[in-house]
Amino acid sequence: MSRRLYRDRAERYALSLPARVRPEGHSTWRDADVVNVSRSGVLLAVATSFPPAESLEFVFGVTDGAARTADVRCVAHVVRETDDGHGRSLLAATIDQYVFAPPLAN
Repeated sequence: MSRRLYRDRAERYALSLPARVRPEGHSTWRDADVVNVSRSGVLLAVATSFPPAESLEFVFGVTDGAARTADVRCVAHVVRETDDGHGRSLLAATIDQYVFAPPLAN
């Protein structure tokens, strides 16, 4: 009898948060939305296409209910891209690194 090893799929948490995204190392940010997040990845909606395996940076804010108190800055790589049916790309990305930091200036 063979043994099959597998990992449970990470639980996803639906969110609707504004974010910014760019190819890693580029200077221009693009607007995006966090659709959902898990312990290992994120689903972003963005007007720009990113090919699979591309490294990207994205940032979203954390609030205390009133004011933005920190940013979550992430480096990730795209594992899948699909169309959301509304002219935007849905990017499924695996998070490689993240850090909590003071908010970026707008």
